[in-house]
Amino acid sequence: MRAINLVGQVFGRLTVLERAESTDRAPRPLWRCRCTCGEEAFVLGESLRSGSTRSCGCLRAEQARQLRPPSPSLVGQVFGRLVVLERAESTDRARRPSWRCRCACGKETIVLAHSLRSGSTQSCGCLRAEIARSSIAVASRQRRPPRVPRSLVGQVFERLTVVARAKDRAGRASWRCRCACGRETVVDGRSLRGGRTRSCGCLRAERVRAAVLARRQPGPGPAATAVPSAILVSPPQPLRSPSRPDCDGSSDRAARPGYRR
Repeated sequence: MRAINLVGQVFGRLTVLERAESTDRAPRPLWRCRCTCGEEAFVLGESLRSGSTRSCGCLRAEQARQLRPPSPSLVGQVFGRLVVLERAESTDRARRPSWRCRCACGKETIVLAHSLRSGSTQSCGCLRAEIARSSIAVASRQRRPPRVPRSLVGQVFERLTVVARAKDRAGRASWRCRCACGRETVVDGRSLRGGRTRSCGCLRAERVRAAVLARRQPGPGPAATAVPSAILVSPPQPLRSPSRPDCDGSSDRAARPGYRR
C-alpha cells in the first residue's frame, strides 16, 4: 500500500519536512518534522495522524511545569556565600528553576533552586578550593618531622676520629673523619657504627702487605733425624742384578754349583 504524502502538513507543533528512511524491520513510513521551538524530530506517520505525537517533547515538559506548583521566589535570600539576585533562564532539559547569584568573592553564577535549598551549592566554587588548600596545609603540618641524625663529632671508631658533619650522600648522614695516619675521609654514619669502615684504607693496605711478606719469608725445614753410627761406618754395598755381568765379564751364575760354561 502506498504511503500518503504528508510533506507540508502540520500536526500540533510539528511541520512535516520530508520522508525519512525507516529503521523498523517492518518498514513503516517515517517523517522528519520541525517543531515550533526549533528542534527537529523523526516521527512515524501513524503517530502524526493519530495525534499521539504533537511536538518534539517540549509540549509535555510545558504541561508538566504547569501542573507543578510555582517555585517560590528566592531573590534576596542568602545560601552560604551566595546571594540570590534574580530568576535566570533554565539551562537543563527539564527546565528546572534556576537563579542568578553573586558569591562573596564577587563572581556570579547560575544555580538550580534545588541545589540552593539543599545546601549542595554554597559558593561559586571558591569555598571548595579553600577547603582543599586548608586540608593540604593541615596534612603537611601533621607530617612526621625529618629525623635529625645523632651527632658523632669527637667519637673514635678504631683509627677514625669524627671531625665534622659532611654533605649527605644517597640520603644518608655522612661524616668527615681523620685517620690515625693523618688522612681525611668521608664515611656514612651507618658504616661507622656498624664497624664496616675503621680507617681511611690504610688498615687494609697494611694487612695486604703483611700477608705478602709472610708468603715470601721461608719457613723452618723438617728436623734432621738421627742416624745410627753402625750404618754410617759400614761402607755401602752395591746392588747386583742376576743378569748383570760383573766388571770382569763373569756372571753370578758361575758361582752356582753344577754350572757349566
